[in-house]
Amino acid sequence: MGAPPNIKHYDANGKLLKKINTEYGATSGAGVNLGIGVDPDCNVWATNFDKRHIALYAPTGKLLATATSGDMVAKDVAVGPNGDVYVFDISTRKITRFAVDRSKPANAIVPGSVTVSKGKATIKYTLAGVACPAEVSAVATLSGAVKGKAAMKVAAGRTTALTIPAKGASGKAQFTIVLKTNGRSTTQTAAVNVTVK
Repeated sequence: MGAPPNIKHYDANGKLLKKINTEYGATSGAGVNLGIGVDPDCNVWATNFDKRHIALYAPTGKLLATATSGDMVAKDVAVGPNGDVYVFDISTRKITRFAVDRSKPANAIVPGSVTVSKGKATIKYTLAGVACPAEVSAVATLSGAVKGKAAMKVAAGRTTALTIPAKGASGKAQFTIVLKTNGRSTTQTAAVNVTVK
C-alpha cells in the first residue's frame, strides 16, 4: 500500500534504508501484490500486471529497464545466479525466462580524452547499474596509439580513477574493461583520444 505502493529495503538490523516507488498508482486501503527478486548486482525486479511487464529498479529507486512477453500478466519473479529472470505468467500458467543480451560490448562511461604522464594513463570510469558488491574486480586495457593493461577493483555505482601503465604516442585508442557483473563476464568499450606528455 502507499502513494504509490513501494518496495522497502531494510538492513540486517531492521533499519529502513530506502523506499523504491513502483509504477502503480496510489492505493488507499487495498494493497497491490508484487512479486520481487533481487539480482546479483542488488537491483530489484518487480512485477507489474497493470502494465503487462516486469520492471528493474536500482537500489536508489531509479527505473532501469522493463521486460515483457506478449500480454504477460506477471504474478511472481525469481532471479538466477547468472542474472536470468524467471517470471510466472498467470494468463498462460507458464514460466518465462528472460536473459540479458551480452552479445555486444556495452558502452563504457569514460571521458573522451585521456592523458598519459610518466608512463601511466589515468581514466575516470563509472560503473553504472551495479550496487553490490561494493567493489568489482576488472581488467582494463588500452589498444591503438597507446597500449597498456592492468587488473584492478572498481567501485559499484560510482566513479573510480583507473591507473593503467601505458606506452605509445598521442592519438586514438580503444579503452576496454572486462568485469564480472550480474554473475557473468561483462565487456565495455569506448573510443578515447590520448595525449602523451
